[in-house]
Amino acid sequence: MNPPLGIALRVLSALAFLSLAGLVKMAEEIPLGMMVFARTSVVVFALIIGLSVAGRLRDLETRRLSGHLLRSLFGNMSLFLWFASLRLLPIAEVTAINYMAPIISVLLAWLMLREEVGRYRVGALLVGLLGMIIIMVPDLRGGYSEPIAILGMVLCLANAASVSLGAIQMRRLHQTETAISIVFYLSVMGMLMSLCTLPFGWVKPDFSQILVLVAAGIVGGIGQLLLTLSLRFATVSTLAPFEYLNLAFAIAIGVLLFDELPRWTTVAGAIIIASASASAVIYWREMQRARMLVKSRTD
Repeated sequence: MNPPLGIALRVLSALAFLSLAGLVKMAEEIPLGMMVFARTSVVVFALIIGLSVAGRLRDLETRRLSGHLLRSLFGNMSLFLWFASLRLLPIAEVTAINYMAPIISVLLAWLMLREEVGRYRVGALLVGLLGMIIIMVPDLRGGYSEPIAILGMVLCLANAASVSLGAIQMRRLHQTETAISIVFYLSVMGMLMSLCTLPFGWVKPDFSQILVLVAAGIVGGIGQLLLTLSLRFATVSTLAPFEYLNLAFAIAIGVLLFDELPRWTTVAGAIIIASASASAVIYWREMQRARMLVKSRTD
């Protein structure tokens, strides 16, 4: 473990992913399936070429193919949902709603891993939902584009759930698998899933669109690799508080590139959700420390 390195990698991955978000929003004329294909295919070919040159293709070997497929399913569902929501909502609002992911993880850990939740976490969940409602109020009253905005929020929440499911599966894979193999199988599955959208109409990209597609693949791949590596050097609970830097980055990109000045409800709701998520993570970390202390004393 090397927490400072893990934190640095997590912050850099956030910058890479928000750069990808900006590219997706710029290229609204490019179908989502093509964006996902670009995002994943560049990574696949880069890894194959790089590992071949280094003589390390054996790094892709795995005995847990089913685990990779499950992780890849959730990860690529999240990618499609995230891209779609970016086409419907401002970047800052999408980022704010995605802060629900740690809170949803608490529920999923209780349902799937039978982890103890407790009243403190339930309280954090309720506070997070309050923040979510504050973000939604202007749209429910006829904000950006009424039904379009509501659809965007539904996609954001589905994305947050997919992210949470993927994170749980990634933690399981990290016990035996390398970061490179996790990113590789995630990207291969993404290529296959994106090709299924061919019948819905792809376009012939011009030169500028090709540049956007290639850039999306590069920054997206770098972001995924940095995120995966960060979990090797620091625990989820250590990294979680630094995820909230995303909102500052998202606001900056939205204002500078798209003239998207966030509403006060978006910022207020994001702060409430972030506080609830951070408190839930901190409580979980303290409980883990207390259990380890009790165990060490009994031993």
